[in-house]
Amino acid sequence: MTWDWNAELTLSRALVLQVSPEGALLAVSSISRAHLHLIPDSMLVLLSFAGGVPAHEALGRLQERYQVDRDAFQAAAQQLIEAGFIVPVHGQQAAAPATGHFADALNHVAMLADSARVDAYRQAIQRNVRGRSVLELGCGTGLLSLLCAHSGARSVIAVEESSIADLAAAHFAGHEDVITLVRRSSRDVTLREPVDVIVHELIGGDPLAEGLLPSICDARRRLLAPGGRLLPHRLELLCVGVEVADDDTPADRPRALAEIAALSRWGVRFDALAQAVTALPARAFIHTLREVGFSILTEPCLLHDLDLMTVSEDAVAAPVARTLDVTRAGRLGAVLLFFRAHLDDHGVLANAPDAPATHWGRRITALSASRPVAPGDRVPIMVAREAHLAHERLIIDVAGGAAG
Repeated sequence: MTWDWNAELTLSRALVLQVSPEGALLAVSSISRAHLHLIPDSMLVLLSFAGGVPAHEALGRLQERYQVDRDAFQAAAQQLIEAGFIVPVHGQQAAAPATGHFADALNHVAMLADSARVDAYRQAIQRNVRGRSVLELGCGTGLLSLLCAHSGARSVIAVEESSIADLAAAHFAGHEDVITLVRRSSRDVTLREPVDVIVHELIGGDPLAEGLLPSICDARRRLLAPGGRLLPHRLELLCVGVEVADDDTPADRPRALAEIAALSRWGVRFDALAQAVTALPARAFIHTLREVGFSILTEPCLLHDLDLMTVSEDAVAAPVARTLDVTRAGRLGAVLLFFRAHLDDHGVLANAPDAPATHWGRRITALSASRPVAPGDRVPIMVAREAHLAHERLIIDVAGGAAG
């Protein structure tokens, strides 16, 4: 961004600070950004923007107490802005874009090509948005916001913090009368009035990996009107015990382009995304998508049932004990974690083992020790949350460590 000493800036509400085991102060504002080590000088610059002030006033705050070089202050502040720690005060003004993870066009191709995902959302959107104001958290390349516009939403605010928003802007061309693109974290968005419906798909292969709970809780409190709706409104987290085998499937450019072209079945063209994938260097496709073969040995086990209309950020913070009920003989060596997202009272999207295949695939996690099991066995497990900066995941293991 061009430096402006009169620009009013403030601390991002998405900022997460954590002290490392080595004593370093780590900071991050998104899973699509790298974390930074904050040194004392950077921390002082960061705090000088507390409450929202022009950049020249933030500098003046420090110069009242310290000998601060103007150029050094500007360089430090610029780094903090690019990291997403400092953002414009105005709640719909663009912030510096995140350039990692969800900024990668290939990460969006698999989501868009997932017909089970898109069709479930399309049907729920058609049932719930007509004549209503809508906000989408993390719009990516813009498909769900476009489906809202096509389904008769009165207005749509599409929020995206990463540079993939450039493609969303291209896809929204011709729909600007309905769709407003806001380029910043939802945690830093403010609205003149709350919306009737919030559409979100912040669910990862590990359902909590994308910061679902803090984002949803914040949006529900600040951005959703009383009596408003969340799509999805409920999330069940489950697992089954499995015996596993491995198989690899490659990914390539022609498949990605074919999947983008197939989006025409939804009545939209994503030419900008296709152009971005076409322009990617060959090395971007030199990777494999791991699909793990498995045999299910247990009944599904409900780990958490989260009502997103009432849930708190720390709903899964405390470890809980659960039990796997074995239905088939084999060697229990891993668990398959999956979810059921209740979009509304009529639609459920799941990546369960018996559900249609989705881009989420199967998250298979090895247990600390495997064991032979037989029908009727009951295997105690512990479920805990592991959090590091903006990243969260569920840890599932045999309680006490079973003997191999």
